[in-house]
Amino acid sequence: MTITCARWEDIAFSSEYYRSGQKVMVRLGETREGGGPIRGMEDLAGRKVRQLTRGDHYEHSIAWSPNGREILFVSNHERDPDLKFNYDVFALNVADDSIRQLTFTKAAEYRPQWSPDGSEIVFQGTRRPLTSSETTMEDTHVWTMKPDGSDRREVGAGIDDRQGAPVWGPDGKSVFFTVQERGNVHLYRLDLGGAEPRAERLIGGRVRIGSYGSAGVSVAGGGRLAQRPGRYPRHRDRRAPGGRRGAPRGGRGAGGNGGRGGCQSAGRG
Repeated sequence: MTITCARWEDIAFSSEYYRSGQKVMVRLGETREGGGPIRGMEDLAGRKVRQLTRGDHYEHSIAWSPNGREILFVSNHERDPDLKFNYDVFALNVADDSIRQLTFTKAAEYRPQWSPDGSEIVFQGTRRPLTSSETTMEDTHVWTMKPDGSDRREVGAGIDDRQGAPVWGPDGKSVFFTVQERGNVHLYRLDLGGAEPRAERLIGGRVRIGSYGSAGVSVAGGGRLAQRPGRYPRHRDRRAPGGRRGAPRGGRGAGGNGGRGGCQSAGRG
């Protein structure tokens, strides 16, 4: 979808519109004028985008609550955010624009998501205080907490590798996420329904699921998964003149797609 002069006149577009991949969040169940579901930007004609936060802080990783009353986001509110890289999770009340800070750690939190019933929040997080101005200093793991920030648990502690952005299962008792293991990116399911979290590797082997920073997986209401695997190109052992090993040349990846991943659908099990 591209921006047009007519859309620019009808809707107050902002730079966030472009950074989010030209997507606009609307409340679940909201309808267009005259009735009917909102399916595209044309259905938002005549409406205005309302700014909810103020100040100089950069806010991102937004997620609506299931009841439509709050929006989670991540921001660095350190006194000198250019020096200290410390993201925390916040919740914004849509009705009055009030903001609650949910985490107060010296580590970092990323990509929070509400559970389907709104009773828990899952996110990526770290443990150690950060000293870099640009990046995390350790592998991110999957954590959960209550909507008020209490009962924080490192549910991914049993997997000692970098864990990607978590996605809730439709039952609200499990989460899906990627794990970087020995150069591969595998897909895991973490069962949270028991006394202790139980991890299950769904897709392993020589494969890369999605990319770091995105789970690369979508979970349907019936529990089916759609995931985008990457492929590793084959390399030949080529030697340059004089017996020296030359640079490997990438061939076509497994499945003959030249290393490009496709979209696949699979059920659990």
